[in-house]
Amino acid sequence: EYQADLTTSKATNAQIVSIGQLSYDANNATINDVWKDIYRLISRANEAEAVISKIDFVKNNSTETLKNQNLGEVRFLRALAYYDATALWGGAPLFLKSSAEYTDSDENPAITPQAEIENAIINDLEFAENNLPPSYSGSEIARATRGAAKSLLARLYMRRGEWQKAIDKCNEVIGTVYDLRTIAEGGVTSLYARANRTDNEFIFVLKSS
Repeated sequence: EYQADLTTSKATNAQIVSIGQLSYDANNATINDVWKDIYRLISRANEAEAVISKIDFVKNNSTETLKNQNLGEVRFLRALAYYDATALWGGAPLFLKSSAEYTDSDENPAITPQAEIENAIINDLEFAENNLPPSYSGSEIARATRGAAKSLLARLYMRRGEWQKAIDKCNEVIGTVYDLRTIAEGGVTSLYARANRTDNEFIFVLKSS
């Protein structure tokens, strides 16, 4: 957002100023922080996937349905991280395994082409949409849902210019558990009210203070 007119910074903040002036490079600490945050999420998702996959949910008085739901949430978050990575950098290192499976070559990974990463994103999101519930209770609003997976798929298909696939995914979301806020409900501006934290127009929300 610093590249646009949405926000600014003090002139003494050289890292942010360089982003605003489109004059940054690989040494910019702010960009490095974003890179690290994205790959921290990817790493944690990979570790979680490995752990959950080894648990026998049935023997622990649970179900395979819940196991796949948990895996769906993890894979949605990994897909979201790689969506952001490819939006920012195009190609990037692709890791789909836990650190226990790393080899020496993983210490200095090659750049994976964007199209290959996007195929991995699609694979994760298709698993997620088939295993996530349509909604959660209000206290769990930030958890990934079936609609979130379908919507992120739609965004990816639009970015790829695969318009019919994007339309199909959007139509699978429209008219389910979501609807547009009416004028009687306050309209679009009311979406940004502090009191409006769990509106059913929101598809995937990360709450902040």
